[in-house]
Amino acid sequence: MWHKLTKDSLELFTNKQLEVNIKHNRRVSPNTAKAVLYNQTIQITYHTDLDNAPVQVQQGLIELLCSKLFKQKWVSDNVHAYHTFIQNVSLPDKSKCPRLKQTFHNNNDQFFGGLIDTCTIKWGRRSVSKLASYNYNSDTITVSTIFKNAPDNMLAYIVYHEMLHKWYGYKIGQRCTAHTKEFKIAEAKFPNSTLLEKQIKLFAQNQARHR
Repeated sequence: MWHKLTKDSLELFTNKQLEVNIKHNRRVSPNTAKAVLYNQTIQITYHTDLDNAPVQVQQGLIELLCSKLFKQKWVSDNVHAYHTFIQNVSLPDKSKCPRLKQTFHNNNDQFFGGLIDTCTIKWGRRSVSKLASYNYNSDTITVSTIFKNAPDNMLAYIVYHEMLHKWYGYKIGQRCTAHTKEFKIAEAKFPNSTLLEKQIKLFAQNQARHR
């Protein structure tokens, strides 16, 4: 199935007759795949969980990979189906840090009525530029370790921002947009959000000086 889907997708982007090599590997990030082009061969390596995804979702992912390989902007119903699919992914919670888990649950109860499905929340590497992120594919919030000893309200705001990504998803178009007007309005509802933004910036700057 993956071989045929890749062949069909290639016809949308190139007239070249390319060989197709398909592999599956659990080490690839969940619900995604990698594509490389070499010696007239395209190799697709996908996470095995995608075998259970709808065919339109699989097709959309391959079209996205091809659009990146051939550097072409591409939007289709299949791509839209893939984006919709990963924005509704719910994977087992693998969180290990009690403080992060408690912060997530406190935010969920206070700001979302307990309606956000639990997800993995973990410490990442020590970064003063990328403070936190939410990965739709793996349903994971990652927080920079510079916040391990940060005040509770600062950590809560960092986690809240990433929870908003999970809650609102992103707008699908030629470019995917996450920080929509709706997102920013919700972000501003966090108590003292403007002050916290300034404090977080200063906190990160201070951490950078003490590496």
